[in-house]
Amino acid sequence: MPPRSQTRRPRKPLRHNPDALREAREAARLTQAQLAATVGISPGFYSELESGQRGASEDTLARIATALRLPVTLLEPPKPQRCPWCRYPYAPRADGRIPLHVVRPRGRWCPRGGTPVVVPQAAVA
Repeated sequence: MPPRSQTRRPRKPLRHNPDALREAREAARLTQAQLAATVGISPGFYSELESGQRGASEDTLARIATALRLPVTLLEPPKPQRCPWCRYPYAPRADGRIPLHVVRPRGRWCPRGGTPVVVPQAAVA
């Protein structure tokens, strides 16, 4: 059985993206201990934030973003996209297609599933 510290998971959804936190810290060429000292938190707590074991408060996330000279929005988790026909939430895909999915409560396949996402020209400009 793994130690308790390795099985610990946050109870609430995270307010931050652990991967973005790590990438931003590495881009700033800081160690976890250096950034934690700058922000005013313990290195252990920062390590748990970066691994996704603990969640950061809005204040802590703002202090980390300030120390890294980044907007807080870059450290937040990505917002899921939604199917334009049935509003099904999905994660963006590399091939630009909407994943196949079932429309609830009808239980039928969404007619837009598997099709490329069409971006309106006004949104591109």
